Amino acid sequence: MLYEIFLHPIRTRIIQLVANHTSMTVSAIADAMDDIPRSTIYRHVKILSENNVLIIVKEEKIRGTYEREYAFNYELINTQDNKADQAAFAFLLNVFFDFNDYFKTPNANPTQNQIFLSNKKIINHLHYN
Repeated sequence: MLYEIFLHPIRTRIIQLVANHTSMTVSAIADAMDDIPRSTIYRHVKILSENNVLIIVKEEKIRGTYEREYAFNYELINTQDNKADQAAFAFLLNVFFDFNDYFKTPNANPTQNQIFLSNKKIINHLHYN
């Protein structure tokens, strides 16, 4: 299910970051999330893009390579037919806002503060409640 794509903590941060901007390049995302290796950022943006969570809104050829700007696909949430997916998206949006508030603080340190998501609890909650 699509909500499983959202449950990875790095993807959660990427989604929140992009959702708070009109659009962002992968390079800009990596600069903003400098505690995570660029290769990891690129891999997770690819996963989000392949699953239509992030959509390409601009593409420009720069020095022989294409630079893409991504935006959060709000329509994806609005078009979900499955009630479990809608409930998951509503829950995750609340988590995103909490993450946003946390990462806006000047001394945010997710490793030191042990900030993480456990998808097992969330998935079990969605399946059994």
